[in-house]
Amino acid sequence: MKKPRLLLFDLGNVLVRFVPDQFPKSLGLDGRDARAQYDQGMRDLTNQYESGKFSTKEYFLLLRSFFGNRFDVGELEQAFLSVLTDPIPGMEELVRKATAQLPSVLVSNTNEYHFSTVLPRVPALKYLPKRYLSYQLGVIKPLPEFYQYIVRIEKVEPNEMLFIDDVEENLRSAELAGMMGFQFQDAAGLERELINRGVL
Repeated sequence: MKKPRLLLFDLGNVLVRFVPDQFPKSLGLDGRDARAQYDQGMRDLTNQYESGKFSTKEYFLLLRSFFGNRFDVGELEQAFLSVLTDPIPGMEELVRKATAQLPSVLVSNTNEYHFSTVLPRVPALKYLPKRYLSYQLGVIKPLPEFYQYIVRIEKVEPNEMLFIDDVEENLRSAELAGMMGFQFQDAAGLERELINRGVL
């Protein structure tokens, strides 16, 4: 297996647990029908927010309107934060070891509100000061422009980058961009991959 020159770590479900179903549950929308009713529209709004199209204030006002003013902004903010729970076990130490061996960056679809909240709560992030965040770049994974931007800035050949993500669609796009990909399940599996690739 080829040794990479650059590691790219996703955030949600790689460094911190991301549980989307917590949002409707927090608002008392646990039924399948309720989730189906709001899922697509909210996803579209959130994708635009994570692409930097709205400010945080605008997003929550739009979300409140989307829900027919059933919830106040404070309730929506708390529900929105509830989807990010605990750091992924073992990842702080693994990221520490990996970043001591190779340059590494964070590559995430995220938004200003989530990221400012998880930053002090996810210890592995202190080892990843260089970050490619969708809301700052103006584009989200799996769009090709996300990967092209990283390649352009990093000046590393794509086939020397290892893209670590839990979402298969994001990995397919990374591989189409010429990168190596690894689908994350847990820290132990990623550690084996990094050992096999000569990183650790």
